[in-house]
Amino acid sequence: MKKKWLILSSMLLGCCALSYLLFSKYSKKNQMQRSHLCIQGSYFQPIKITKFISHIPCVDIRIEEKITTAEVDLGFDGNMSLPGAFIENLIDKSFVQHFSYFGMRGKKYESAVYELSKIKIGELVLREGYVQENNPEFDRDGILLRDEKLSYDDTLGRIGWRLFHNLNFFLDCDHSLIAFCDSLDTLKKKGYPTDAFIEVPFHLDRGFIEFEATTPSGPIRCMLDTGCTWNMLNKDLEAGCNDHMIYNRKTIDQHGILNPTNSDQMIFNPEDVYDMPRFKIGKQDFGTVSFQKVKIPFDIEAVIGMDFLDSMLVFIDFPNRKIYFYEQPYTDSG
Repeated sequence: MKKKWLILSSMLLGCCALSYLLFSKYSKKNQMQRSHLCIQGSYFQPIKITKFISHIPCVDIRIEEKITTAEVDLGFDGNMSLPGAFIENLIDKSFVQHFSYFGMRGKKYESAVYELSKIKIGELVLREGYVQENNPEFDRDGILLRDEKLSYDDTLGRIGWRLFHNLNFFLDCDHSLIAFCDSLDTLKKKGYPTDAFIEVPFHLDRGFIEFEATTPSGPIRCMLDTGCTWNMLNKDLEAGCNDHMIYNRKTIDQHGILNPTNSDQMIFNPEDVYDMPRFKIGKQDFGTVSFQKVKIPFDIEAVIGMDFLDSMLVFIDFPNRKIYFYEQPYTDSG
């Protein structure tokens, strides 16, 4: 792996993407059918990453000539989430409904859903789509602070993977770029070393982009999450005990209330770091990879965040359910 970041005392963990949404059949159906970007034919559409916040890539969104910034959060099982103050100032919007969902701490939250028209991200235009309103409590709960004086940025939106589930997504942090691209051949023509990309299948059946990696303790199911600063390990590899994983997609969909007191059920110690000596994806061993050990009450074994992804080229082929990784050679600019 490339150089490791120094973890500053003020670093934020942007991991508020681990939500199990409880949309109604109506909103979920329409979200998948109508709230997506679409490009015909061969394409390579770049979008500039305007900034990184806690290493999380952010892009600008334009709606009704108003501009806001949103995290590109592939761990977010949804289309888009925007600040309430921003939505309030929009003219062409229609309230759809409220919906409930669970955050990574096991707590239940509620947000309003609106239908908007003509959302522009770079040169891509979404003619109509559903967006949810940010829930400040959910956002605060999803950020782990080393410095208690810091607070979350309530002006940020969030873009989830469902917005572009019918396209191919490309991430190149070294060049502050995301792109939508029709094929590896097109990427190759752009000068990327696609012949060296590592291919691995992924699954979306639980609402997240999940793939399998191999560790000295056996296979582990990983959730890809550009909305999370660190890698997180939610599995006791030594004892094999995961009794804290009390929620899963099936039980949440069947029962609306699993945490009657709505208490925080996550256990996190920022000093509890596990250096996994071998982390293999497909045919490539990436060597030692560091994970923050956590206990999240959902059956997610591991989260692969920007601590790993920032040094990679990542190409996600949604139609064929494949992810391609390429570790870019580290060059010391100093």
